[in-house]
Amino acid sequence: MSCRGKPDRISGQVFIVKGEGETIKLGLVDISLIDEKQIVEWLAKKNAAFTNEVAARRATRLKAYHDLASIDEERSHFRKTNREPCEIRLEKSGTLTKKITELLTGPARSAETVLADLARNRGELRVIEREMKEIESKGAQLDEAVEKAKAEFETAAARVEEFPSLRFYFGDFPTATVAETTTDADGKFTLSISKRGRFGILANAPRLFGEHYCWFFWLPKNGSEKPVLLNNKNLIFTDYPQNVLPVTPKL
Repeated sequence: MSCRGKPDRISGQVFIVKGEGETIKLGLVDISLIDEKQIVEWLAKKNAAFTNEVAARRATRLKAYHDLASIDEERSHFRKTNREPCEIRLEKSGTLTKKITELLTGPARSAETVLADLARNRGELRVIEREMKEIESKGAQLDEAVEKAKAEFETAAARVEEFPSLRFYFGDFPTATVAETTTDADGKFTLSISKRGRFGILANAPRLFGEHYCWFFWLPKNGSEKPVLLNNKNLIFTDYPQNVLPVTPKL
């Protein structure tokens, strides 16, 4: 940067190179310069919030994991302890059904005896059917509970994996800037700076081709005559060494 009284100028260009080698120049991209002091103060708050949020999300995931393991174990125990009783009930149900059929179609007997036997066998059959329905209902409830716990665990795990997001970092980002402008149709821009120091350059492009383009990195402290190029190599989602954010954000 110049030591003269007139403002220093920073020029640059925003573009993306697609996989097939095509260069896309990004116009109408908002460009801002943020003072180092402001960024450092903002990051200190964000780092504390980041630590707390990560701990909370991991705790939620751990609880969801234990809840899933617990209900799945309960279902396994229920299935194991009811498998043999169910088989016995099914066998007895078949036997009772056969007896009822024989009573209705077998050799003639006194009506009183037949009716008493029918009532007894049908009563036993109703008890078995009721018990089987209760077991089936409990099993369905446990299946539903397992699926719900699984969904809750997957959601909690996804919340850990998707953090930190751009929204987390920029939801309360300071609005004050040292300078700002918008790129022209060729993706080019020029910024005038009236103060010295270290600055972060922030650019956020509209979603294009189903992708989000955003940049936030430190400019050289002593300035540079070279144009500032914002492209695939220094996106906020890359491991570009000069990126401002300490942890690469997720979309």
